[in-house]
Amino acid sequence: MNVNKTILIRGSTLRVIQTFVGMGIGFWMLPFLITNLGKHDYALWVLVASVVFSYYFLDLGLSHAVTRYVARYIYVEEYERANKIINTSLFIYSILAITVFTATVFAALFIAPTMVEDSHDLKTVQAILLISGLSISFEFPSKAFPGVISAYMRHDTVAIVRTIAQIIRAIAIYFFIGNGFGLVTLAIISFVSNIITTIFFIYYTSTLFKQLSFGRKFISKSDIKELFHFSKWTFISDMTRLYKDKMDIWLIASFISASAVTIYYVAVRLTEYATQLAMQALGITGPIFTKLYAKKEIDKINTTLIFFVKMYLLIFAVFTSGFYTLGESFIYAWVGDEIDYKLAYQCLLILSTGKLFALSTSPFISLLMTIKKHKYEAYLSAFDSIVATLSALYLIPTYGILGAAIAFSAIVAIIRSIVIPLIVINFIDIDIKHLIYRGSIFLLYSLLMTVIINQFIQNASGWLEILYYSPIIATAILGGTIFLFDREERLKVLEWVTHKINKTKESTL
Repeated sequence: MNVNKTILIRGSTLRVIQTFVGMGIGFWMLPFLITNLGKHDYALWVLVASVVFSYYFLDLGLSHAVTRYVARYIYVEEYERANKIINTSLFIYSILAITVFTATVFAALFIAPTMVEDSHDLKTVQAILLISGLSISFEFPSKAFPGVISAYMRHDTVAIVRTIAQIIRAIAIYFFIGNGFGLVTLAIISFVSNIITTIFFIYYTSTLFKQLSFGRKFISKSDIKELFHFSKWTFISDMTRLYKDKMDIWLIASFISASAVTIYYVAVRLTEYATQLAMQALGITGPIFTKLYAKKEIDKINTTLIFFVKMYLLIFAVFTSGFYTLGESFIYAWVGDEIDYKLAYQCLLILSTGKLFALSTSPFISLLMTIKKHKYEAYLSAFDSIVATLSALYLIPTYGILGAAIAFSAIVAIIRSIVIPLIVINFIDIDIKHLIYRGSIFLLYSLLMTVIINQFIQNASGWLEILYYSPIIATAILGGTIFLFDREERLKVLEWVTHKINKTKESTL
């Protein structure tokens, strides 16, 4: 099956656009919702969303396996095998959809009363839980079809539809919430948007894969075993990652208050934007390692791994320096004095430093998946989840929301940055000393520059000054690449930037 290069470029470009549109809407939406709903109701929304989002762990890691097998069989034109995987996964996901809604009813009846004390809040939370859970239940069966999109590389159409849906949903939220409607209306808007995009997604995959057929004869026990065998370690990693992303919010609500969640969540959102940009730019190591490993080019794996880790360290330094210097002014300009912005800034420093530094281990994890040793990362993920939780039980009552940031960000980052490279070097010879040497010098340089710059930029008053100082900070940190990269790596960076520019030019022709 031939894939048009133009479609690949267009798909990549539109996915980037979708990411930026989503970030822009989310950036505008947070202060809007805090202002119009109030800190208390917004905190309830965040809490419920964290519970509902945990339902995704019932995916059991299957989505990676389904996408991989369906795409592969369609690409080699083994359509009957592709139909078997799709039908088998559809059967599994239909059962899981029922499980999700059952879990939703359980959460509404038994978990919701533990989240709130006021009876009015309880009814609201229960309604949101039921609406959101029903929405995810309808979405689950569609997880059988992403492999079709991957096989035909039609991410462009999906990105366009999702971008349009994001914009329409934002307009609806602006109109209804701005006119005094509450949390239940917000949940209904999300529900309707999700249902429409899910229906389109299923319809579109059927137009792409014209050989698509449904029937009990395509459901295979052997495929069920194969899918679960591939997904089990991914499931553990996904579940513990989800746990770490949401448990801090639950513990803050439990030990402190719902309103404290709002302050903490401002820092969480800014950190998420930074990590999304990093992954958008550098989350391509999996296919590269797979190709090199298949060709037994171990030396190239070594140099590629080190190069990408350094790129993540560069992004880490740029963002953390920017957050340290401009973060407090940024948060105040963003949400004003609706919350304790100084406390949110302190959380941001801890969260962004930990999360972004831990993200620098992503190339090591990709390599473990390539050599089919990702079970060790799953073990580690379970371990650091336990350590983070035990730490939080002491740190949150003692230090408040800062304790949550330390437990689920800083402590996890320390564990992962030490252990994951040690796991990898047991299987593949990596020049780790070179990485530590150059990385350490670069980080010390970045720290020094950040301290110096901060002496001249005490407070940026308003967006114009923030926009003015941001490129200055980034340029100062980028000057340290002379310590981070050797000559050959600097040429690679130049080639990568040139390649990106040429891709952009081609997509506009």
